Amino acid sequence: MLLGNEMEIEMNYIVFDLEWNQPWNKPAPGTLGNEVIQIGAVKVDESAKPVAEFDRMIRPVHHKKLHPYVKKLTGLRSADVARGGSFHEAVSDFRAWCGEEACFVTWGGEDVPVLKNHLSFCGLADDWLDPWIDLQRIFASQAGLGRQQKSLQFALEYFGMEQEKTFHDACNDARYTAQIMARLDMARGLAEYESLIAPEPKPGLRVMKTLTGLATRRDALRHEEVSQMLCPDCGALLDESRPWLSQPGRRYMRVVRCGEHGEFLERLKMTKTADGCLDATAMLFDAQEESLALYDRRAASRDEKRRARRANRPKPEQPRQ
Repeated sequence: MLLGNEMEIEMNYIVFDLEWNQPWNKPAPGTLGNEVIQIGAVKVDESAKPVAEFDRMIRPVHHKKLHPYVKKLTGLRSADVARGGSFHEAVSDFRAWCGEEACFVTWGGEDVPVLKNHLSFCGLADDWLDPWIDLQRIFASQAGLGRQQKSLQFALEYFGMEQEKTFHDACNDARYTAQIMARLDMARGLAEYESLIAPEPKPGLRVMKTLTGLATRRDALRHEEVSQMLCPDCGALLDESRPWLSQPGRRYMRVVRCGEHGEFLERLKMTKTADGCLDATAMLFDAQEESLALYDRRAASRDEKRRARRANRPKPEQPRQ
């Protein structure tokens, strides 16, 4: 992703949005995860004035039947996308329409990775999608929301803008994003962009490791970079006898211990990538009283639930004498 101090405001921007179908089951290795089914875009000038539009429906070939969630979200039917053109043709036309000198703008950070993954899977170049910016970050900053991720609808309501077009249509969402862009101070947003996308400092963080291309959660939890964490003070292998506790959103936590330097809190956060695999970030923190107490409470709650489940299991019938 391009950083703010490398961009100029005097250029054309391609504000675009995608809709994609998802597999019904977990994608097997070597298969495509999310498959792009619609590209919608608005070309705007340096003053955020719309100058052209692009809208293309794409016929899926890897996941031909729309997932129920996608049907509900977009209102599309399998018959609708079956009438679309090929992905190769749509991308070729889109790239030609964008031109050589353009910066891509999206709402959120998913669209570009999904499109890049689809391009890579098809053996097509993806470097032309750089530079790109996530307008959601600029909006959140200028609306005083910090790093909160807000929907397009929220941003439209924030500015008191009309919502006549349906959401989750790629072209409509691109139009809405362009309208929001026109309300923002883009010169300021681009100047600050590097700081907006920089990772937030985490108090007490001692070690952070990133893992990519994992097939399952178990692979992440058992990976040696996670399961054999070393003490950041002396390099000794930490005692990992206390179990992982699961949290919402593919997150886990546990307490680990160094015989000399005491306890640390280990956290593991996983995110699903566009190709259906998992990336994971393992972090080791200095243990604080609050975090240790939180772990103990959750461990006690888990143990209580397990005891309750065991107590409620039907007892096997005794054989008759």
